[in-house]
Amino acid sequence: MAAWRGKALESFPEMRREIEDPEETHSAMDLWFELLPKARDAHRSPGDEDLLRRIYGYAAWCFDQPSFEVKNAVAVGFYEHLWDDPTLADQIAPWVSERVARECWVLWEDRLKPEELRRVRELTRRK
Repeated sequence: MAAWRGKALESFPEMRREIEDPEETHSAMDLWFELLPKARDAHRSPGDEDLLRRIYGYAAWCFDQPSFEVKNAVAVGFYEHLWDDPTLADQIAPWVSERVARECWVLWEDRLKPEELRRVRELTRRK
């Protein structure tokens, strides 16, 4: 079993079927297509801090992996799209490390409007 899949099972036991089924999740990127909406929903729902902790913890773990596939998947499938809903920026910022902000900045520059990018810069610098 790939390390990313094993860590995902440890982090999200409630998603065992999706994680273990190669038809559902063939790659690390596929898993982020499942986790990103869950993170957004958790940001909108008070009391979902445990899920946020697990998602962002798993994201940080993936970002630190030597595997290009795993690091690229979390960068492109998760971090790149974090700020797509600007109404969640205040809730997202505390979960984003300085390193992630620095290394993913180029991804955000390509996606965000200038005023959104300024807001993200302000929020991620306050940490």
